[in-house]
Amino acid sequence: MRRAIYIVNLVLVIASAVGAITIYFGLLGMLALGIIQPICAIIYWAQWRELSARAKFHLKIYLYFLAFCILCMLGVYVGSEMNVSYQDPVETILGIFALGGCTAMAIYFTFIAYVLSKEVSKRKFVETDTDILDADLIEEA
Repeated sequence: MRRAIYIVNLVLVIASAVGAITIYFGLLGMLALGIIQPICAIIYWAQWRELSARAKFHLKIYLYFLAFCILCMLGVYVGSEMNVSYQDPVETILGIFALGGCTAMAIYFTFIAYVLSKEVSKRKFVETDTDILDADLIEEA
């Protein structure tokens, strides 16, 4: 399952980057990433006990980064609802952080999915290796 999450994220990031040639398709790609990646993060969070310390560290950074981007977007939304002009430098900076942060966050989550997909393949190898050793001990006895 972790491998499938990595493949889906990689395809969506590449499609979003290619779609960024036109603003419309780039925003649609970012919307898809914004929906899929937090759902995948919740799936990883549900498997928290099975994750390595490195994966937990990266996932914590992602979740903090996600909270920061949501706060930036809320700041832009509140500013626009208060009829603050886009000439306001604070709102402009928040908008840049929100858009740039979302892109960086999408790439970082794809990296996390890659790390977790490799972690599973290593764990399967180790489990298979110990199963073979246990089988050898049973046969000798």
